[in-house]
Amino acid sequence: MRPLKYLLATLLFIVFLELNAAVVGMLFYYVIEDMFHRAYKYALLATTIVEAAAIFYLLFLIYKKKLLYFFKVPYRLSFIAISLGAAFVFIQTPLNIIYNAIFNTDHNIIYDFVMTKTSQRESLATVLFIPLAEELFFRGYIQQGLNKYMKPVFAILISSVLFSLIHLQTFAIFFPNADYLNLDIHLTYITFFGGLISALLYHKSKSFVPSILFHMSWNLWAIIV
Repeated sequence: MRPLKYLLATLLFIVFLELNAAVVGMLFYYVIEDMFHRAYKYALLATTIVEAAAIFYLLFLIYKKKLLYFFKVPYRLSFIAISLGAAFVFIQTPLNIIYNAIFNTDHNIIYDFVMTKTSQRESLATVLFIPLAEELFFRGYIQQGLNKYMKPVFAILISSVLFSLIHLQTFAIFFPNADYLNLDIHLTYITFFGGLISALLYHKSKSFVPSILFHMSWNLWAIIV
């Protein structure tokens, strides 16, 4: 039964992400905006910084000084992780074909090599702070915790499934008529495999660094192409 607490922890993480986005968003839109013109543009960046800081503090409470051990840098595996992050953007094409065949959908992945029109602030949040927060949580808390109760292969699979769940728009269950919410599991399906690679990197290295670098590279190339 203990592993179920990690499912609950993931659900609480999702709630935290939503509440944090709402609170920081309102703070920037209705309070800071009055003091600094166009401050709302920094809301996403601020939100992701808070997320990363909160997860880092959670891990610090758990591991204390031992937390530094998980930030050792395995250079060879780190280089492989960065390469895998870039490659995974293109690996999504065959994964997408399989998904369409199974679910009879018509999702398309287009590579135009024209950088997505995102601001530097949004890019910084997407490439740096979101990967940092998610990898610290899913490797440092979820996967490391599951390793105590089961074989690594099951910890890898379960942590990958839980990682994919945070990319499901669960609020669509409660607001089925909202145009901006969609229960389509395509993104969840794709991110499962990304989570799988990240989990394997952590298992192999016992360090957060390769997983974080993989996720950062993945997000960066997703913006580039």
